[in-house]
Amino acid sequence: ILLCEFIAPIPSAEIWSKGYFTIYGPFLLLGSMCYLAEKRQAGYLLFMLFIGLVFYHYYSLMAIYQKNGLGTHFAVLAFVIFIVSWGLRKYLTATPLGLLLSDMTYAVYLFHNWFFDYAKTGLARLNIAVLNPDVQALIVLLMLCFMMVRLVEKPGIRAGRAMLARIR
Repeated sequence: ILLCEFIAPIPSAEIWSKGYFTIYGPFLLLGSMCYLAEKRQAGYLLFMLFIGLVFYHYYSLMAIYQKNGLGTHFAVLAFVIFIVSWGLRKYLTATPLGLLLSDMTYAVYLFHNWFFDYAKTGLARLNIAVLNPDVQALIVLLMLCFMMVRLVEKPGIRAGRAMLARIR
């Protein structure tokens, strides 16, 4: 985390995603720290300090590289959802809708930052105003991600498995 704090932003170009890896990368470690705390391999104080460090890092780099995102609270909300889900995981069951949304997470990650605004603008130009513009754009984004999972990701995984089986 400290390395991400002091190195140049990755990516470093003056684009909408400047510093995303260095800003969001440390969040990937929160799940690991949660696991270590649960297994009593890391103490509660260390766990809390680690959470504080990750969020301090996040807000300090957002203030430098992504000022537009400072007023949003999705990182805190996502962490709260993660912690609650982690704590209640023995009560959660895999449903078809849950599995579908789980399959779509990577596609949503790839497309949400630019395609959402593109869809919203496109729908506005076409004068399609059935629902709130954000809801409409979300629906179009989810439809695109569903198609990408079915037409690209799943066939790619099958092809990779077949190729791996041949190599073995």
